[in-house]
Amino acid sequence: MTLNRFAAELAQSFRLPLERPLPWVRAVVPWFVLALAAHFGGRLALPGEGFVPFLANALAFGAFAVTWQRFVALGEEPGQPLAWRIGPRHLLWALAYQALLGVEAAPLLLLGPALADMADGKVIGIAVQEAFQLLIGPVFLLLPHIALYRKGTGGASLQEMTLAGGLSVGFGYVLANLPFLMISLAWADVLPQLGSGPVPEAAAGVMQFLLSFAGVTVSAAFFAQVWSRLRAEAPRLRPEAAAEPSPPRPRRTERLQRGKRSGGTSSSKSE
Repeated sequence: MTLNRFAAELAQSFRLPLERPLPWVRAVVPWFVLALAAHFGGRLALPGEGFVPFLANALAFGAFAVTWQRFVALGEEPGQPLAWRIGPRHLLWALAYQALLGVEAAPLLLLGPALADMADGKVIGIAVQEAFQLLIGPVFLLLPHIALYRKGTGGASLQEMTLAGGLSVGFGYVLANLPFLMISLAWADVLPQLGSGPVPEAAAGVMQFLLSFAGVTVSAAFFAQVWSRLRAEAPRLRPEAAAEPSPPRPRRTERLQRGKRSGGTSSSKSE
C-alpha cells in the first residue's frame, strides 16, 4: 500500500467545485453567510459574546460539510435555491469536527511555549502539525460515517475502514489542506501591510472564512470518497456471515421412536 493510494479521490476533490459549481454554491452560500455574520456579530456587545459565534461557526461548517459530503458520495442534490436544512447528522458532525480539531491542535498547544523561543519555531510548528495530521487523518473518517452511514446497507465498519485506510488517508488529508495553509501563511504576511481599520479587518475576516470553507470543501469531499471506497473494499475483521448452523440433533425420545418404527417395519418385511 502506497501513501498516494487515494490520489484519484484527492484530485477529484479539488476539481469537483469547478466541475459542479451550482450545487457547491447552493450548499456553501447560506452557511458562509452565517459564519461571517457570527464573526462580525461577535464584535458587538451582545449576550454570550464569544460562545454564540463559536456555536454558529461550528453549525455553519457542520451543515455545509454534511450537505457537500452527501452530494459527493450519494449524489444527493443540495436544497434549492439554497441548502438550509439542519438535522441530527449536521449537529453531530459539527460536534465531532470541533472535537477532532481540538485533538489535532494538541501538539502545538503543548509545544507552543518551547517553540516560541526558537528562531525557527514557526516552521517547526507547521512541520509538527502536518506530521500529526498524517497520523490522525484516518480518524477523520468518522465525519463521513456520520454524514453517510445508513443502517442495513452492509459494508465495512468504521474500525475496519480506519485500519485499512491507514497513513494513506492521513497523507491525503495533509495534501488536501496544504494549498490553503500556504495561502493563509502568505496572507498573514500581507495583512500587516494593509494597516488597521474597518476595511482591513473586514478583508481579513472574509479571507479567513474563504480559506476555511475552501479547505473544508476539499477535505470533506476527499473523506467522503475515501469512505465510500473503503466501505466496499476494506478487509473484514470478521467473516461477512457466520457459517450455517448444523441442523439440531433429534431428542432422545424421537430417536427411540424412530428406532421402534424401523424395527417394526423390518420384522414385518421378514415375515
